[in-house]
Amino acid sequence: MFVQTGDKFDNNYVKNHLQEVSNILSQNEGFSVSVIEDKNASFGLNMSKDFSGASIVDGQITVTAGKATLGNPIDQTVSSNGNASNTAHEFAHAAGVPHIFDENSKVTNTPDNINNMMNSNENDIPNMRSSGGTEVKQGQTDTMINTINASQSRLNSLEEQKKQ
Repeated sequence: MFVQTGDKFDNNYVKNHLQEVSNILSQNEGFSVSVIEDKNASFGLNMSKDFSGASIVDGQITVTAGKATLGNPIDQTVSSNGNASNTAHEFAHAAGVPHIFDENSKVTNTPDNINNMMNSNENDIPNMRSSGGTEVKQGQTDTMINTINASQSRLNSLEEQKKQ
């Protein structure tokens, strides 16, 4: 992984931040996240600029504090505002996990999941809007494992093709 921080964060902050992200994502059996620094990595984190967007949902302004492409843990740089729960949320998107309010979510959009890491202020149910959650369900962990394994197979195939 490569990390872009600009002048916004020092090395100690980034290391602590990524350890916190790792702890959030590694809550369930069978999944452990380790950070390996490599400036040539095909996956990265961009904390070098204030990333934000805004949308209006049910007449309320919702601020977005990160960005990732769903299900693409290779050749992607996720953006985050420097909050560990937000970074974990964006990493999970890259590893194939949708919001809890999305149709294909394995987690129900109910009050017992309001603190799930894949909830957000964009939730369609006003009293369910929340950001900063850190809870991870096993189904979400399983999705991350499956997406990463499939991506690793794709990456291995690409490397084999380059050798030929």
